[in-house]
Amino acid sequence: MIIIYINDFIFTDPSRKYYPFLEIIKYLKHKSYEVKLITTELFIENEHSINFKDYLRFIERNSESFYLYRKNRLIHSLKILIKGYPFFLFKNLMRFKNENIVVHIVSGFFPILFGSIICKIFDIPFMMGPNAIPSKNLIFKNILDSRNYVFFIRDWLISRLPSHKIICLSGYHKSILRRQFDIEKENLEIIHIGIEDNIFKKLKSDNIKKGVFNNDNKIILYVGTSEKEKGFNLFIRISKELLNDGLKLNILIIGLREEFLIKKLNKEFNDYKNNFKIIKWIPRSDLVKYYNIADLYINPSIDETWSMTTIEALSCGTPCICSNIPIFRYHIKQNFNGLLFELNNDRDLISKVKKGLNMNWDRKDISENASKKYNWNKSIIKMITLYKKMIKK
Repeated sequence: MIIIYINDFIFTDPSRKYYPFLEIIKYLKHKSYEVKLITTELFIENEHSINFKDYLRFIERNSESFYLYRKNRLIHSLKILIKGYPFFLFKNLMRFKNENIVVHIVSGFFPILFGSIICKIFDIPFMMGPNAIPSKNLIFKNILDSRNYVFFIRDWLISRLPSHKIICLSGYHKSILRRQFDIEKENLEIIHIGIEDNIFKKLKSDNIKKGVFNNDNKIILYVGTSEKEKGFNLFIRISKELLNDGLKLNILIIGLREEFLIKKLNKEFNDYKNNFKIIKWIPRSDLVKYYNIADLYINPSIDETWSMTTIEALSCGTPCICSNIPIFRYHIKQNFNGLLFELNNDRDLISKVKKGLNMNWDRKDISENASKKYNWNKSIIKMITLYKKMIKK
């Protein structure tokens, strides 16, 4: 059996220390499956599909240039279209058409769009997800921007040419797909993304904490972007109010990229400059130490289909305060590993943060529970079973 992965960039983390999907590929290689990768960075560098070991060496040589491509998505997208990416994809898939293959389209606008169409036309068994699905379509929640409309159109087209299986991250995710695109439930399979628990785990954090803030105040942490659907503005509002109330508290934000926004926030929090810190985007694997020093992780998202940051925080033993939406009702057990607050309710979030800061959490239990609940092994076995079922007889 040959498993072909079609993707944009396999390594979203330029340090290459951590990328969840690699756990599945490593397992496949360990079990002697043949794995091929067809990614846009290979296309940009005029390479063909290659095996996993060669791909790792290829990335090692070119990781910096690929990271720059990721930071310039529009230029990258135009470049691959001009250079003939659809033909590149077609040519590589045809090389394996008569083999026992399964194509797994993971992510990327053009890989998803052209990959699904080619596989459907030539009757190649393929599956999509967990990233290659409309998890970010917030049009129905009145959170509109041009990106959401573009992806909605792409996903609607793909839903008319459905894959053999679409991987959903959760039951809520599955219900979204069925409701928005009228996809048959038999084509939807729930497989969770797991956590690499040898990376995301509880650490001794005293020395780490001293290197971030020069005081012993408790820390609340936000990890993510400033996008509206992430509830970032709500987090900023309640942070100001908590500090203005005189709480001995530190605010730590990780993941912002916009220089103008960072300068604006530093100015707004100037009166609390010893209690407010922004760390720009960092590799995911480097987040571990910050999860460990945080007393609470805050996730005020308006909509999520899984939320990697929340399960990473839980795996590090950090209690989470999350908005009361379906996926967080799955992750959070009230008063054990976190608290839920009423969506978009500033007063309720402030109340829950104050309550959470005064609770005696068992961080060891939180970490151990998350390690069991989000273990990769179950997801990997389920994925392999799907691959076997999809092989052409």
